[in-house]
Amino acid sequence: MTEELKCEMYRELGEGVIEECEAIVSQKVADYSKNKFNKIICYECQHGNPIAIDYMQDNQKRITPKDISKEYGENNWKEDIVDFETLLNEAHKKFDGKFSIKTELISHDSEKKSAVFKAIIEANNQIYQAHGDADQDNCSSSMIKPHYLRMAETRGIARALRWACNNAKVSQEEIQ
Repeated sequence: MTEELKCEMYRELGEGVIEECEAIVSQKVADYSKNKFNKIICYECQHGNPIAIDYMQDNQKRITPKDISKEYGENNWKEDIVDFETLLNEAHKKFDGKFSIKTELISHDSEKKSAVFKAIIEANNQIYQAHGDADQDNCSSSMIKPHYLRMAETRGIARALRWACNNAKVSQEEIQ
């Protein structure tokens, strides 16, 4: 049995509270981050954790999926990503189609073109809740940027589906 590889970064929870990330990472992501930063850094920390990004900027350049594909080939990093359709299909199978998805707009700034949604999935008397955000900085495609509201909602639903389906992979929508 192989040893679980955990992210070695810390996350800021707010009000000065910091905790270890400890996300489980694939061998390929661990090898890549060790090579670039001398530390195991999970994909999520590489792309949104301010403490990790500060560490990476002090030590090297920020990793992108393109960097990983150059190092390991186009398909190797994709095994750590799941798409929305797959998550939705997983939920239908797991809950026999008996679940509901609700969303709520938490914040919207039309000047900055940013939005945050809360998504709630109810299934088997359980509630799975997550948030999704989108703005002009974290939407990489010029085709998606004008639709940041829908992307924020989709990201929230994808995260909630990940919790409901016990799927630890990052969703494709979270990194678009």
